[in-house]
Amino acid sequence: MPFAAGVGLRFPHQERFLGERPQVAWLEVHAENYLGGGTARRCLDTLRRDYPLSLHGVGLSLGSAEGLDPLHLERIAALVEQLQPQLVSEHLSWSVVDRRYLADLLPLPMTEESLEVMGRHVEQVQERLRRPILIENPSTYLEFEHSSIPEWEFLDALARRTGCGLLCDVNNVFVSASNHGWDACEYLRGLPAAAIGEVHLAGHTTRILPDGAIVRIDDHGSRVAPAVWELYRQALRLFGPRPTLIEWDTDIPALETLMEEAAHAQLLLDEAAPAESRAAHDPEPSPSRPGALEHPRSGTPRAHDPPLLHVQRSMGRCMLDDVDAAIAAGPTPVPGLEDGGLTRLSIYINTGLSVRVNALRLTFPAVQRLVGAEFFEGAARHFMALGPNATPAGAWLNEYGEELIGFLASFPPALGIPYLADVARLEWAVNRALHAPDRPSLALERLGRGSAAPGDLRFVPHGAVSLLSLGSPADAIWRAVLEGDDAALRCVDLSDAPVWLLIERDAAGVQVRRLAERAWRFMARLCAGEPLHAALDELAAQPALHDSAASVLAEHLAAGRFIDTLPGELIA
Repeated sequence: MPFAAGVGLRFPHQERFLGERPQVAWLEVHAENYLGGGTARRCLDTLRRDYPLSLHGVGLSLGSAEGLDPLHLERIAALVEQLQPQLVSEHLSWSVVDRRYLADLLPLPMTEESLEVMGRHVEQVQERLRRPILIENPSTYLEFEHSSIPEWEFLDALARRTGCGLLCDVNNVFVSASNHGWDACEYLRGLPAAAIGEVHLAGHTTRILPDGAIVRIDDHGSRVAPAVWELYRQALRLFGPRPTLIEWDTDIPALETLMEEAAHAQLLLDEAAPAESRAAHDPEPSPSRPGALEHPRSGTPRAHDPPLLHVQRSMGRCMLDDVDAAIAAGPTPVPGLEDGGLTRLSIYINTGLSVRVNALRLTFPAVQRLVGAEFFEGAARHFMALGPNATPAGAWLNEYGEELIGFLASFPPALGIPYLADVARLEWAVNRALHAPDRPSLALERLGRGSAAPGDLRFVPHGAVSLLSLGSPADAIWRAVLEGDDAALRCVDLSDAPVWLLIERDAAGVQVRRLAERAWRFMARLCAGEPLHAALDELAAQPALHDSAASVLAEHLAAGRFIDTLPGELIA
């Protein structure tokens, strides 16, 4: 990775990069935005041929005491294998407990147990990815009474134990130091310079808490603050030039604004290094092999420290339940949380709620437009208040939201829109089609290779293919709403139902097509894994369709709607 300033690639700027190839030194993306297939991943695969690429993860939850999610790790590994990024990074944090994703980077107590958990999981990830990763220092708004290791020493020990590198987020150093009364320069001096593989810069905001305390919030929604630029100069003096990223994740501005910030970072990089250093590559991420030097205080956790899993489960309950009620109840329900900690925990709770609401907005855009943004947010928060079953099961948020359909179907304030749940069902199918992993289609020449009789063939549909039978013309409503065509929406005949829909993804994007009922039932039985002869029974009542069954099946195969036959049917 060049010792230069890059920018975080976000979806509003993707088309600009594809069409113009702006002069940017390198790009970083959030890995969880590209775990599926389709257009987004193809675009990134194209851009990584012209720009050095870094993958920045937010969902591995390396600090979770209950262990890593193996499915999420496998998805990250597949992405890394395909894209071959120069850098891969994650966070000193946790976000998953009891198999529920809390949608924020939550703080750890700085204890020996946390160090052991982080070390074990970093090693597990590095072994699976077959490369060292970088660990980013967090921005934190609360502390634990039983923390016994300064955060910078914790990171140093983690790098030495595991051989990982460090991602120094200078804005996070400034935010955390301001919130906890630390010396930001001492923090930087405590980090091992040889382990720093990347630097982040971003904006932050401030909030006044009910007790009058001022807390800095790392929101990535503004330009880098002057004090953070000055701290960055200090970091360059201590570490030397490093690949430096401008992060901007909320209220995303025009690309020119990010490029201006990157240009200022580049100016400081140029001032900090002679010309020959700017073309250099990263040093080894750690000065010693894994395990060569342990933290001087390493050992078993102190007997009086609350177990990390207990702390995380207690925080998880506050995140998913009513934190205001917990505050009013008196003594903190989270062991080790300092006085006022629950009030500060509400910062994380609000962030998690906002992330989940936004994920639902992205999945159900037509539903939101039908009911209005304010109603949608209120409904989403009612839905999320149902507890764990309304909380994401993992960090890939494109898989979150299916349960909202049933909620809307019975949510009293929404019952005045009888087709709302049908539109939600359609949007969920579109979401599945949009993000389903890419898979090669079943080649026609393979159909003659097996021993099964043709009528016994059973097919496996592509993950992007869905079939919906809806009691309202939800497809017409959906199109009119997304196109902003009020005239078309007024002309929708609600009696034009039921509709029989095929949803799929092709090279042009997601397509929603109406089928005749018998043709739909034929396809539905094939997608359900029934043998071909059983599916053909659906066409028997209509001779014209039955006589053209071969061409109908050929069309489905040519369109890539099937990817395989069921095990043992065709392939020896």
